[in-house]
Amino acid sequence: MTFNGTTLTVAALTESSALKYKKDVEQLTDALSKVKQLRGVYFTNIAEGSRQIGFIAEEVETVIPELVHLKDGQVESLSYPRVTAVLVEAIKELAQRIEHLENNG
Repeated sequence: MTFNGTTLTVAALTESSALKYKKDVEQLTDALSKVKQLRGVYFTNIAEGSRQIGFIAEEVETVIPELVHLKDGQVESLSYPRVTAVLVEAIKELAQRIEHLENNG
């Protein structure tokens, strides 16, 4: 694992995700509504000077605070890998809507 400015480089990104590491598990709900509130942006990374794509963590915190990491009570970073779980549930909600339209259309 290496750190270069604000960039973390790892050989493989994994997290402990087995059920044995979790409790109080609940299905994500209303994911599509949450995704619709997120705003993808282009920005220039101040530390690297490079043009990038992402989110503004402060904005995401108002919609899905579980995705945001605080440091000393201030917004510090965003867990981009965990956004995937919200996107999967939003896609499933869209698929249900499409199936409903196709079946009742």
